[in-house]
Amino acid sequence: MAGLSPTSRPKTVASATAETMQLGDQYYFYGEDIIWTKHHLRPSQLEPLRKIGDDLSDNALEALKIKRDDDVYDALMDYVSKPESEQESSAPRLLLEEMTRVPDWVDWDQVYRGQQVFWKYFPPITIILVYNSIINALALPGMSKVLLSTGYITGQNAFNRIIETGQFLIDTARSPESLNPGEGAGWKAALQVRILHSHVRTRLQRLGKAHSKYYDIEKHGIAINQEDMLVNLFSLSSAVYNIMETRLGVTMTKQEKEDHLHLWRYVGYLSGCPEETLALLPSVEVASATRQSLSLHLVDPDADTSRTFSEHYEENALQHSFGFNRLMAISYVLLASRQGKTRLAKWFTTMSPKEKAKITKEVIQLVLARRTRMCNVLEYKDSKVIYRRYASLYFITGVDPEDNELITLEIIHRYVEVLDRYFGNVCELDLIFNFHRAYFILDELLIAGEMQESSKKTVLRAITQMDSVEEEEAKEEKK
Repeated sequence: MAGLSPTSRPKTVASATAETMQLGDQYYFYGEDIIWTKHHLRPSQLEPLRKIGDDLSDNALEALKIKRDDDVYDALMDYVSKPESEQESSAPRLLLEEMTRVPDWVDWDQVYRGQQVFWKYFPPITIILVYNSIINALALPGMSKVLLSTGYITGQNAFNRIIETGQFLIDTARSPESLNPGEGAGWKAALQVRILHSHVRTRLQRLGKAHSKYYDIEKHGIAINQEDMLVNLFSLSSAVYNIMETRLGVTMTKQEKEDHLHLWRYVGYLSGCPEETLALLPSVEVASATRQSLSLHLVDPDADTSRTFSEHYEENALQHSFGFNRLMAISYVLLASRQGKTRLAKWFTTMSPKEKAKITKEVIQLVLARRTRMCNVLEYKDSKVIYRRYASLYFITGVDPEDNELITLEIIHRYVEVLDRYFGNVCELDLIFNFHRAYFILDELLIAGEMQESSKKTVLRAITQMDSVEEEEAKEEKK
């Protein structure tokens, strides 16, 4: 990165200060004491990154000719399966080759450990991403201009964007297999996001050339450029554990930080960050210095940002939709097979048997009709249905419209984890022949639709004690 010259882009006070800082100099910026080290980068070294996008992905999008919501993986595989003589562009094939090639620095054991760290600290990470990362993005004029120009931060779109991001995080951290090149759900999600970014980038570049007031490329750089991609990566890694420690009092070990960073470094590679950009994330120390350098260079809330935040962020009701100020209650839990057979139905609201049967039938049909790549959240009458599929079973819940989707998905996952521990790799037959055990476990987790116990060990201990009592009673009856 050394030797790159600064551009004529106006400097903020912090940016101008960073340009002249020396080793050991200290600067207090937005609640953080920054001590300049050899790993920090000056704005003149970072500015050129704003002129670099993702040409390979953009060219692939042009060749594939797909819409924003199309399945990118299917379209890409259909294209590359054609004879090369019939392929108008080599970009899709080169994109697939790049994304299926695993860099030498990737350590799959460390990637798996990084996924485990994500789930271990899932609650504080969720809070940080919802309540901090979006606000920080609004403090970066370049990124906020992209969000404004695309409408992603206005009204319901802001809420949808958070849900989509949450689904992406779940897909990438689900299991080691989820990032397997060419087949994992997380790998496919990264491909989908990469092409989505190309959609935004090409659209804004086209509009910006026609009318600079809509998006000024000279002022803000290429939309979703390499510096913005770095910011996104740090918002999922280095910034997360920094905020956890300084504001939430939750501390990761150094090894956990390294593992978590390694996971997102690989995801960054899949998302279009070149090797020279990812070289800025070799360790926690270097990543932290780079994150601080990016803050000094980019954080500069302007009038448009402040107005947008006050007008849209409050009224899109994150504080209500994500319901941290009240207890969220699940209305019902359904387990259904791929054939539509109900394997479990637990209701936490009072309804007639006829109403329950009607809702059960309609909700299961809605879920079974959805494609694999669709979001795990859908609207049903005056409620939301949140579901996840595990093997041959769909775990389905109904919640109020203002309840937290990510927390509900985590409750579903916790229920599945306890079932797995109890039955030992639970399958549909276990629930058919031991359905009463499935109900017992659910009753230990939820009371009146509200989470009462999140500890897997505590739930399993209670169920084991219950089993012991039943065995003693059975022995007594035989005597």
